[in-house]
Amino acid sequence: MGKLSFRFNHQKFVLALVFFAKSGAPELTKMKVHKLLFFADKLHLVRHGRPIIGDVYFALDHGPLPSKVDNDLDAAEDIAVSFDDEAVRKHFDGYLTVQPTGGWPVVVATGQENYKVCSGPELRWL
Repeated sequence: MGKLSFRFNHQKFVLALVFFAKSGAPELTKMKVHKLLFFADKLHLVRHGRPIIGDVYFALDHGPLPSKVDNDLDAAEDIAVSFDDEAVRKHFDGYLTVQPTGGWPVVVATGQENYKVCSGPELRWL
């Protein structure tokens, strides 16, 4: 049997983060993002035959790790360290920023979202 592969969709990833942030997910840290995206992708894959964001997940001791998402969030955190909020917003298409806290950096929604790239079932499972 062949290996399944999907194309990562950065726009859907960003909009999924906006959805989680605006839906009241408290302290949207990188680990929480990883887990929420895994469960949303898994449920959508089981019910509709394809994931929402199309990332490759790795099983680690503390839970699933979406590789492209992790790299993207690392890049955003690196930009945020330089206190360049505008560059972080640009990295996330103007929808998000990363705020330092006493602990882990937190992803925060900043603007009006545009969910047109997501299908109805995708929005339902986020």
